Amino acid sequence: ESHLERTFAHLTAPALETLEMGLGGRTPDTARTIGRALLRRKVHAVLDKSNGFGDVEAGLDIALPEAMRSRCLKQYGGLSPTTWRDCLSRLKTLSGDSREQLWSYVIAHPMTEYVPNQCQRCGHIVPDETTPGYTDAEVGISEVPPTASERPFVRGGYYRGARSAVAFLLRCPECGDESRWFRSSAAQVILNPNRWGRLCGEQEDLRAALARHLSVPLRAIL
Repeated sequence: ESHLERTFAHLTAPALETLEMGLGGRTPDTARTIGRALLRRKVHAVLDKSNGFGDVEAGLDIALPEAMRSRCLKQYGGLSPTTWRDCLSRLKTLSGDSREQLWSYVIAHPMTEYVPNQCQRCGHIVPDETTPGYTDAEVGISEVPPTASERPFVRGGYYRGARSAVAFLLRCPECGDESRWFRSSAAQVILNPNRWGRLCGEQEDLRAALARHLSVPLRAIL
């Protein structure tokens, strides 16, 4: 990462002043140049992230556990779904020809809802924040290197503090079982219905991936 890239990533007042001086001082032309560069950087960041959305088709074909099947059947009717693809097909039927209605169903559906990191056996939830008495060690989680099969899908991000691209091992204080989890932008990972954490960032990445899959246009707010 170059010094210029670091400057744009953390555009503090001193960093902005350095850029302005390097471009000839604080003038309207300088402001326009910096503004265009910031917008270009944001647009390219959005495009780069969309390349990491993974395989939506594979994610939609993941088999659902019985509890999720029952929940979706009760909420949306029709036939009992066996995969997320079945759920999506039901939402399309309920929506008729309205893409707006379809999208309103998708963003409220269990496939895109927030799921906290938790024990994948008993469902014990790990607190999202580190507060006194809830350090990583005290809640039973530790950073571990991703396996070779995990590595292509692991990303860094904020989870109980800033993290690099690592996996997390939870030794459940309730049942004693171990669970692995990591942050990802790949749909086939995020759509895991078996108590896999889906935090706010994953929710938005998945919704963007599904919107592209369904040809639903989204506005990007920069």
